[in-house]
Amino acid sequence: MGMFERGVAWTLTWTRLRRLFGACGIALLIVCACGDDDSAAGEEKSQWIERPQTAKVAVVFVHGVLGSAVATWTHESGATFFSALKAHPQLGSSLALYAAGYPSRMVSPGSLQIQEAANKIHEDLKFDGVLDYETIAFVGHSMGGLVVLKELLTHRELFAKVPLLAFYATPMEGAQIATLGKALLKNAALAEMEPADLTANLNELDSQWREAGPERPTVRCAYETRPTYGVQIVRRSSATRFCDGASDPIDGDHLTLVKPAESDAPAVRFLSNALRDHVMVDERSFLLPDTERDNDAFVLKLSDPREPRILRVQNGGTSRIRFGLESVPEHGLLVVPSAGVTTLRANETSTLRLVVTYGSEQPEYTFVVQPHGLQPRRVRVVIPPSVLLAERTALRLAIVEHMDADLTALTKSNDTPTMEAANTASASAKAAVAEVVPGLPEAAQWLVAAAQLNEINLPAVADVALTRALNADASLETVAAVAQLRSEIEVFDDLPKRDASEVVVTALKPTQGREELNDPRYQAAALQLSTTMRSIPTLESAGHSIRGDVLLAKVRTNAAQTAYLEAINTSPVTWSSPEIRRQFLKARPPPDPDM
Repeated sequence: MGMFERGVAWTLTWTRLRRLFGACGIALLIVCACGDDDSAAGEEKSQWIERPQTAKVAVVFVHGVLGSAVATWTHESGATFFSALKAHPQLGSSLALYAAGYPSRMVSPGSLQIQEAANKIHEDLKFDGVLDYETIAFVGHSMGGLVVLKELLTHRELFAKVPLLAFYATPMEGAQIATLGKALLKNAALAEMEPADLTANLNELDSQWREAGPERPTVRCAYETRPTYGVQIVRRSSATRFCDGASDPIDGDHLTLVKPAESDAPAVRFLSNALRDHVMVDERSFLLPDTERDNDAFVLKLSDPREPRILRVQNGGTSRIRFGLESVPEHGLLVVPSAGVTTLRANETSTLRLVVTYGSEQPEYTFVVQPHGLQPRRVRVVIPPSVLLAERTALRLAIVEHMDADLTALTKSNDTPTMEAANTASASAKAAVAEVVPGLPEAAQWLVAAAQLNEINLPAVADVALTRALNADASLETVAAVAQLRSEIEVFDDLPKRDASEVVVTALKPTQGREELNDPRYQAAALQLSTTMRSIPTLESAGHSIRGDVLLAKVRTNAAQTAYLEAINTSPVTWSSPEIRRQFLKARPPPDPDM
């Protein structure tokens, strides 16, 4: 008989003795309890049971009060829950099995409360590398389920990794046996397992779990159908309080329902089905319905400018799927959201917005959608050049027109602060982006505005917009395209005027990648904006530079050169066009490391 069985039996015996013999019976039971040395019980340390290299999922088993890491899950014949799960033909090789343990003694001091047990297990999970797995499922017996809930509520960052909690007879409303047991056994956790109307701890746990929101894991529950020594230790209502979906009855008592003698025992069937339904992901479940398959690529054709540029990502299965993006281009294409991991629940769809934003636009772009635990999906986005040109012209025309309207009011002041002018111009660009490309989140609006401002020759204003984009969404810091844009904006802060003048004089040639400059509507709007800016002292240099871009597009090279030199001479910072800045980067010698 294991320690938990002895504890339950002694507790029930104590109740009967109290009725029959009063204080003498209690004294007799205490003598029996103290005569049994339990110092080694409940001391099996946390340990890996099975860790195949092919495993994609870690399954963590957590025992209950008076239980232990391995014995709780072991039948008297020697068969274990672990070996039964390992023998499953579809699951065995994909699962790494870990048994978590914590001190839980009957009489000797040193037992842990629920929060303490959760803290101890968390340290074990970190030390043994369990938390390194992308996907983790927890299995709890009795109080072990409460320990698991505490672990996840204390470390909510694990929600994204944990799709499933499988509980066997976990007292979510308390256990009547705990009321009896705490009177005799020196185990701090028993007091926390009394019925919820008597215990603040369970009430608090209940509130915290329900407030955790939709990101919390799915909870599947099984409950005992037979009494243990004549007592129903955990009632069905208590064992199913937090559960999602139907709960499974297991033909067994509180102690034996997690000690399967056969690999197809009801408890093993319950956990195997839960893992297959909520953890193991099928390649056929991860869908990109807007694409067409072309060998190893998923092709997304964006040929109709009237249709929204989106890529839907669907989970067609029952298991939660997490995915992220990889190899997103540094130029030309913005995918929103660009950073982080997105979680799709069963039958859920997420929408990626695609925006052509940066320089060097191409008719095709590729990036990778990487679902965790599945094969990567290489997406090829195909956009006809005519559509690209039409969108770019419309977007930049709207930005120029919005900026001219909003900056006109500043022309009446001869002392406009630099930041006021830059803030006004950047806000105008963001408003234009929201108008031309509706539906983008705020951070993406600022980012698109920053990229376009940089391309139309306003790096200082672009810097303001980029800063606001990062303030709205700090995760953009990790996006390669954002880092590239920042480097282009900031690269010329220390460029001497003399060096810039030499670049303008010797390397000037028609601006590349600016076909919208050939559009008469854009030329007229840009020249009007140039006039407005040149009347604002803090934007005069930028106005000369924009004028130079238009003149260069008209092949009026000498006039363009004069405008660029005026831009340099009227500002301590070089505002020359992106094309000239790139030419300078190629020609400029690297800095001397000893200087």
